[in-house]
Amino acid sequence: DWFLKPVSSAAGINARRIDLTSIDSHLPKGRILQQFVSGRTLSGLYLVSANGVQLLGMTEQLCGTPEAGASGVLYSGSLAPLSIRDVPPTCFECADKIGSVIGSTIGRSLRGLIGIDFIRDEQSGELWTLEVNPRIPASAELFARSYDWPLIQWHIAVCMGDDSIDWLPVTQWKQVTPPPDIWGKLILYATEAVTVNSLQEAVIELFDGECTVADVPADGSRIESGMPICTLLLKAASVDDCRQGLCQRSLTLRKWLHNQ
Repeated sequence: DWFLKPVSSAAGINARRIDLTSIDSHLPKGRILQQFVSGRTLSGLYLVSANGVQLLGMTEQLCGTPEAGASGVLYSGSLAPLSIRDVPPTCFECADKIGSVIGSTIGRSLRGLIGIDFIRDEQSGELWTLEVNPRIPASAELFARSYDWPLIQWHIAVCMGDDSIDWLPVTQWKQVTPPPDIWGKLILYATEAVTVNSLQEAVIELFDGECTVADVPADGSRIESGMPICTLLLKAASVDDCRQGLCQRSLTLRKWLHNQ
């Protein structure tokens, strides 16, 4: 019921569940332990300025998604923005409070967009903090697509000392109205070595413009097993629709890759 994680790793790479009796009194060098909690993986997007930490929104993290060719807790993508139809208001309130506490602890040493990852305990509903990512998180682009937010401009502004943040919108997660669009991204991993050609054209033909692709490898690239091939992006009416749509298209694209 514990995870052994490398300190110098990210995206769940090389994290594995262990039995504490399998290690001696000293942890392997460069490793940390985290207790396993069963639940939904979430993440908060925050803007840190001299005025404090503002929670801009929350995402569902896709981890170890089989349709993406991922296993364990390997980061597979994100769905955003969540609303109170996806998680209860107390979840947002707790994430907001955690961000404020972490921001006050960090002090003046950090500015700009950051991400904090959580697990929401499926039994108690409690929110557990997994890690703080002191950088623009991978899910940020989904908020930019959904709300048309100039996130990079905001990031630069507070890093350059513009702490008025009068230009920030009303915090969307506090609104009852659901977000205009749900956006999702899914990273497709190779389950066996594959050579990629004309991937962008194939996505257009297979999905008729309903799904787009990013991080496209150059034609003729050989992708080894376990490595990322590309990222699929999809807009949908709900988080569930977006998750299902991405997984279905991932399977379709994987079939095309192995038949090309």
